[in-house]
Amino acid sequence: MMIEEEEDVTPLGQLKAAHRKERKELQSKIMSMKHSIAKSDKKRKKEIVAEITKLEEEMKERHEKELAELKLSSPEISVEPVVVEQNQEKEPRISKAQRRREKKAELNRKREEAAMQAGIVAENGPRKLESEEIERLLMDRGLMIYDIKPDGDCLYNAVAHQLSLVTSHQFKGAEIRQKAAAYMRTHKDEFLPFLIDDNGEAVDEIEFEEYCMKVEKCCADGGVWGGEPELRAIACALERSIEVIQPGGCVLPFGEEYNDRKSLIITFHRFAYNLGEHYNSTVSNTIINFPEF
Repeated sequence: MMIEEEEDVTPLGQLKAAHRKERKELQSKIMSMKHSIAKSDKKRKKEIVAEITKLEEEMKERHEKELAELKLSSPEISVEPVVVEQNQEKEPRISKAQRRREKKAELNRKREEAAMQAGIVAENGPRKLESEEIERLLMDRGLMIYDIKPDGDCLYNAVAHQLSLVTSHQFKGAEIRQKAAAYMRTHKDEFLPFLIDDNGEAVDEIEFEEYCMKVEKCCADGGVWGGEPELRAIACALERSIEVIQPGGCVLPFGEEYNDRKSLIITFHRFAYNLGEHYNSTVSNTIINFPEF
């Protein structure tokens, strides 16, 4: 167990864990995409296969790039030399208590080294590189990041903040959750094929209603985090396009049919917090003071 804890705190271990999570999420998304194809629609099937291949290749390239960047920014980790005591047979037997003390001291030393290494890597690690890239993309638009609390409701709070900037109403994340759930319920056929359970199986109508109930609830009350299905529901419910700025220069649009109104612009971060993916809002980079959200 101790070895697993040490591996978890290393930057490489964290990056690999993030990659495993991404691969699992992509597999779930791929399964949803496959479920959405009608058996007789050969053209759509061909399009989906091409899109899946593209998604897999993009993820593979991104993972390789992130691993390479981490390797370049990390100092070499030397292997601890094995010290052989001379005349070892003449040394007195080490007590169990002494062995425990030495083992604990060695574990503490390795933890300190891991913490130091993490601090060094953080200067040029995935989190900083991601943040800098998003900031550059926003700068081209005259925008900057507006931090949203990482409490599991970040997507809804980010959209609420954006909506409050372009309307006279001060929205809350809970209102956005309710609008998303209501739209999903009244447009079940648009969302049911894309939702899967923990086993990767398509949800039935009962599970769909249970999911909508979790969309309505804040995370502190057992609600689910928001993702692409919820973004689509929010955009349609609000009748506003939503642009999600991501690393790599990618802008993911939702509700493009509502481009005649001012778009809501939020950012997506994969490495901002150890808890997982995160969404922030944006504001004009000429704004100095704005209320806390």
